[in-house]
Amino acid sequence: IYAIDYLPKKLFKIDNLESINWRLSIFKILDRYCRITIEMDLTNIHAVLAEGKVKKILRLGDNVPLVYFDEVGYNIQNHPVLWSKEYYLDNMFDMVLLRKKITGYNF
Repeated sequence: IYAIDYLPKKLFKIDNLESINWRLSIFKILDRYCRITIEMDLTNIHAVLAEGKVKKILRLGDNVPLVYFDEVGYNIQNHPVLWSKEYYLDNMFDMVLLRKKITGYNF
């Protein structure tokens, strides 16, 4: 798994961002340094081929498929507070989708 997370600087409750322990999970960083909890994520999922920096960091060969998440995290007030670009090897991810017809509604 490789993830790139973006946070607005204005969210942080401290002045010295260099004092942050960036090895913590992004959720612990948000909780500890911003006093924010992610309540909901909106995610676009795509199949992509590993390229460039991602390919190099994950030490992948040519034409290796990845599952890519383009994700926005929202706080309790429904404000976007986190943008994540996440790459998963296809053997690290399994998805089940249930699609059901809803009767009795006129859309």
